[in-house]
Amino acid sequence: MIRLNIHYCYLLFILFINRISGQICENNIADFFYNVNFAGPFFDQTVYTILSNFSVSTPNNTQIFTFIVKPQTIYNRPSFIPITVNNRTLDMTSRNIIVTSSHPSFTVVNLTNDSYALVTNTFPLNYFSPYNRYLFQLIAKQIFSNRPPVTSIAQVQINLENDNVHDPIFISNNQTFYISETAQPGTQFGTVYAMDLDNDEILYSINCIQFCIESLTGVLRLEKPFDSSSQSEYFITVTATDNGSSCSSRPSCRKRTKSINIRIIVTTVNKNSPRFLNQLCGKNISFDENNTIGKEIVTLIVLDNDRGENGLIYISFPSEELRTTISGLRNTAYSQFYIEQLDQTNTTRTAILKTNEIFDYDKPGATRVWYLFILASDNGKPQRQTFCSLRINLHDVNDNAPVFIMTSWNYTIYRSSINITNIRFLRIIASDADSGLNGMINYYIGTVNVPYFSISRTTGTIKFRQNIFGLSYLNISRFPIIFYVYAQDRGTPPLISKNNATVTIYFNDNDEPPVARWLDTHYEELYISITEKFYEIYRNQPIFDYNYGFNGSIMYELTSQTSSIMTVSSPFLDNTNIPFRDIPVVKNGRIFTSGITVTR
Repeated sequence: MIRLNIHYCYLLFILFINRISGQICENNIADFFYNVNFAGPFFDQTVYTILSNFSVSTPNNTQIFTFIVKPQTIYNRPSFIPITVNNRTLDMTSRNIIVTSSHPSFTVVNLTNDSYALVTNTFPLNYFSPYNRYLFQLIAKQIFSNRPPVTSIAQVQINLENDNVHDPIFISNNQTFYISETAQPGTQFGTVYAMDLDNDEILYSINCIQFCIESLTGVLRLEKPFDSSSQSEYFITVTATDNGSSCSSRPSCRKRTKSINIRIIVTTVNKNSPRFLNQLCGKNISFDENNTIGKEIVTLIVLDNDRGENGLIYISFPSEELRTTISGLRNTAYSQFYIEQLDQTNTTRTAILKTNEIFDYDKPGATRVWYLFILASDNGKPQRQTFCSLRINLHDVNDNAPVFIMTSWNYTIYRSSINITNIRFLRIIASDADSGLNGMINYYIGTVNVPYFSISRTTGTIKFRQNIFGLSYLNISRFPIIFYVYAQDRGTPPLISKNNATVTIYFNDNDEPPVARWLDTHYEELYISITEKFYEIYRNQPIFDYNYGFNGSIMYELTSQTSSIMTVSSPFLDNTNIPFRDIPVVKNGRIFTSGITVTR
């Protein structure tokens, strides 16, 4: 009942349209029913088949087959379509026909009039299409001027034959691999992967020297161990070659290859500490005084066989914390020197230890020995360090000539006190501000043919010659005897005093005693050795040296009531810097006692 109602309404609707539309709708009824597929252009075949295997390596624009498409006319229309409707002639004239392919790998080319050709539009064709074939449609559309276009369809089947048309493809083209420098031969560290769209198997190859590759899997392995001269990175050419199985049945089948460059980075391990070369550590290094600022003292060379940041060397003094001793005293010597680093060359770096000030060896209180630590560090993680200890010695240059503390010396020989067993009379004293051999002095009499007297070369003491045995050998009339003495140090080259000392010796032929005399002849020349600890233990006490037979007291006698004073002075120009002074004189009759004490 419901279905009848719907049908009835539908008929009413059509009739209603006809009534409203009038002649227009009536004239277009035939065209409406004519717009169906089987009313389109005519193909000369409904199915086109290429059964023989069509090679996938066929070039673009290759003609596969030709076909003909005819348009619909009044002579080949379907029998159910009338020529006229209500005395109106249908438009059955031939119009434009467009033939296309439903598959993008093929295209249709119009040859002449109704003749067409199917040609390839893709290279290479896809062998791995379903069932190894292409199945698609040719679509012909005929266009009219006053009615909708009409179409018709023909089926196409093309069976494919495989061929080796694709080069291997690497996944990806930019491949980077990493391997530790400590890796052992045989270590596998990565896989190179390639694919082949022809579904062929792939073989991998490289120039097998430092590295090799498994031909079937593309697995990379280390062939030789790394050494200190090895590179930090390598660029290796890897070649992938297919086996050509996709076209093995074809006599002209060839294998295809593809190559890429891969990057292999050798990751460093900080396994070596910097090492000082040229065997300087623990040695004594000397440089001359009176240097210029920036004077080169010693050249240090440090080696680190690690690569990259692990082998980057820094040479410096220790940090402020490391410069402080266990007792809390800070080593201030480092401020007097500096280190100049040169650019690193391969695995070695050179640094030069230089002076930061001018040094004078003979300056009172001057430091003459320094103990320095040089630190060599790398930039690895963890950081490695090496210390080098150096003893730096300031070398005394013979730059000071001897200077007499007096240029005029007088001495009187008393007949009453002369003793052949004591033939020393006067000691001439000169000083030399240098140290060591440079400050040691030899004395010489510069006057020719001086009678009776000679001088001790090392002490400067004036004494009788060896052939003078008593007063009977002296000609009193020749007195006073005057001669000059010069001093020469033992440095290299030796320096001679600029001003000579004049010595005048008188002879007192009376029985008068000498004005003063030492109670012990040792007092004339005291050689006393004291240690550094003497300053701490015996501060403000008289200096003594029991090994030398000296108890610390210096005693002399005056033969007259003349007052006496004893002073301690240095032969150096600046007496205020000597750490000694005289002890106040104690008088006991004609005997006077004094001594020398340490002040600091």
